[in-house]
Amino acid sequence: MSRTPDEAKKEVMNLLAQENWAEVAARLEALLDEPELADGLRLWALDNLGYVHYRLGRPRDALACCRRALELNPGHAYAYKGQGVCLAQLGSLDEGVTSLLKAISLEPNFFDAYHDLAVVLLQGGFPEKAKPWAQRAYQLDPVRGEALVRRFK
Repeated sequence: MSRTPDEAKKEVMNLLAQENWAEVAARLEALLDEPELADGLRLWALDNLGYVHYRLGRPRDALACCRRALELNPGHAYAYKGQGVCLAQLGSLDEGVTSLLKAISLEPNFFDAYHDLAVVLLQGGFPEKAKPWAQRAYQLDPVRGEALVRRFK
């Protein structure tokens, strides 16, 4: 690797900000191929690669990244959140909800997990079950949670 891991991470962050998904995926896959990559950076790369796969419409690939992240760190709330969203999108709503609830149990103030749980339940046809999760997301972050809570008015 000609760049340091920190330089590679900075490059990926810039590409993420530009929403250059295909290039981000290529860079992250190359980074993950590094045999001496520190676990913390490997976990970061898996999280971001999962997100990119999801944005590219590849929830199975995203799910694989989440599962690899959980092998590396079984208590990683972000990976449980991603896994939950992917499972729900792939038709396993109950498993997806369970995974999202696990993310919340690991990080009780994790806005994204509450938000995504509400969205998954809404999309699954359970607005009454979704409402308290949306309200909690709003309590945690009124700016990001406002649009979701408005869906219940």
